[in-house]
Amino acid sequence: MKLQLGELQQKLQSALETQQQAMQQLQDQLLMKEQLQEELESAEADAQDATEQLDLFQQSYD
Repeated sequence: MKLQLGELQQKLQSALETQQQAMQQLQDQLLMKEQLQEELESAEADAQDATEQLDLFQQSYD
């Protein structure tokens, strides 16, 4: 019985470590998603600015 208890404790410890690793990966991915979202928003703003400047440039030749 003691051996089974030891094995169960080992399995529980292993499962808890796996869960902790998964949570860390999830947090890392969430942080990366937030960073990518910020980069995307910045790129969209840059594209909008460039489009507006191009429109003004073209209007000056009309």
